[in-house]
Amino acid sequence: MKKDIQLLKGGIFDKPFMQSRIKTHSMTFMEKLLGYFLGPSGVIIFAAAITQLRELYYTSVVPIDNIFGTGTYLVITTIASIVGVASGLLISWMMEHTYCKSGRVRPYLFLSELLMILSGVGLFVCPFATGSMGQLIWLGVTNVLYLGVASNCYAIRYNKIPLGTRNLSDRASLTTIYNAADNIISGLIVGMLISSVLYYQLLVNDTTGENWRMIINVCAVLAVPLTLLEYWYTRERVTEENMDAMKKSDGSHEQVPIGKQLKILLTNKYYLLALAITVAGIVCTYLAGTNCRTNYCQWVLGANAENNLQMIYMAVAMAPMGFGVLLIFPLVKRFGARMVVLVGSLLTAVFGFICMAVPTNIGVAFGGSFVYTFGLLTLTYLQQTFMQQACDIIEYKHGFRPESSLAYGIIVAVYNAILAPLSGLYETVLVANGYDAYAASQPAAVVNWIVFVWFGIVALRGLITFLALIPFDAGKIINSVQAELKERRKQAVLARGEEWIDEEELERLAKEESERKAEEDRIADLRERCSKKGLNFDSENAKYLAKKAKKDAKAAKKAESMKKRV
Repeated sequence: MKKDIQLLKGGIFDKPFMQSRIKTHSMTFMEKLLGYFLGPSGVIIFAAAITQLRELYYTSVVPIDNIFGTGTYLVITTIASIVGVASGLLISWMMEHTYCKSGRVRPYLFLSELLMILSGVGLFVCPFATGSMGQLIWLGVTNVLYLGVASNCYAIRYNKIPLGTRNLSDRASLTTIYNAADNIISGLIVGMLISSVLYYQLLVNDTTGENWRMIINVCAVLAVPLTLLEYWYTRERVTEENMDAMKKSDGSHEQVPIGKQLKILLTNKYYLLALAITVAGIVCTYLAGTNCRTNYCQWVLGANAENNLQMIYMAVAMAPMGFGVLLIFPLVKRFGARMVVLVGSLLTAVFGFICMAVPTNIGVAFGGSFVYTFGLLTLTYLQQTFMQQACDIIEYKHGFRPESSLAYGIIVAVYNAILAPLSGLYETVLVANGYDAYAASQPAAVVNWIVFVWFGIVALRGLITFLALIPFDAGKIINSVQAELKERRKQAVLARGEEWIDEEELERLAKEESERKAEEDRIADLRERCSKKGLNFDSENAKYLAKKAKKDAKAAKKAESMKKRV
């Protein structure tokens, strides 16, 4: 008989102090704010700072290819990608066999974030002399840990959204909020502060690396408490439901064979289309990074500390990444995610190619980038929606959630293995074509490569996304799919002889209990106050109830007015 492996069961993640502080059955404002915006911002800031500075650091302060030979950094990133395959498979296998109160994703996400912080600091802080074998080994190990292990495992962070709730409206808002944290913080706040201000004021002439390390260390200290906040204020409701549903009478759990999992995923139309959209986005992330924008502004547009052109470019051309987030959810609610991204991806493709054709023209660079970024905004904020819908349909057809399955991990590991070396290709091509960080200008080949990576790759991403979404019609059936999944959970509970209580009813009962307790506490406090001050309890209580009734009536009137507008 095959042994039922149950990882983390009875361990630290089953302890009371490691459990989620969220107890409600539906999403709350506090959970969205702390668990999906403020909490994740710690590692987002840290990772964004690493992304902004790592490759610049390795071409300016510690030029790895110049010290150890051209292609050294590409070799390191290639090794990291190989390790990434193993770590991706391992984390997926572990999630599939994890059964603890904290869920299947949250424990590993928490650990990966801590490893990111430790290894990320090690990318910049090296105890060995420049040019020594010790330095080469240190840089190799820390880059492999950061790129191949920690970042690879950190990629599971988006899985917590579809495993946190089945409510489609909450998923849409969570995806927007989470991406807003990721892009506003990393793209605008960190990007503008570091690449447009600190880079020119503190870093561009700092060949010792002291200021570079100071920035990374400050970000690391900030990230640790916020990582704890993210862990404590998220909850895997769907995982909890599925663990109960798949539990056998002997305490073991049903598992879908790996071969069957792979066949299901690789023959599902919606999953393959969503995968194409995902991979197109990853190519951009791996190849360009955010330092490409710094190179584009400096070497193509002529930005420097005196003209502040990069800050102006960020403020104007990249503005949609900031205020545009306010438009995403209303547009999705009105037109649906598919239609919004279809239009956005087309804008990205068309204007990306236009900007690539005339990259040195300031007017085209600013105006074209503004429109192209507006289109890119829809891809960035809504890309995960399509994978979430594909996973819902797979659960509906085949009875298992792909996000925490080994087959899902194998596919992710394979495309990461193929694409991860791209993270070192950008710098390798720069150096091979004669890039010099301290030169007055760059060779034409360097400039052309920067332009292609900054505009051309993203334009191709828009085109691929547009073509993939034409046949992607999951939105038409997703509501009925969710209704059927809920009915199956109900029948499974009844079949076990247990009482079924709808999630909305559970939430209503919990709310009533909370309100009852709050009212008891209020009355007790009021009696105590009246006793101390010699007031009449009935009179004071009547005043409170009259004031509350007036407030409730006003709120009800406002809600009714809003309902009519909708």
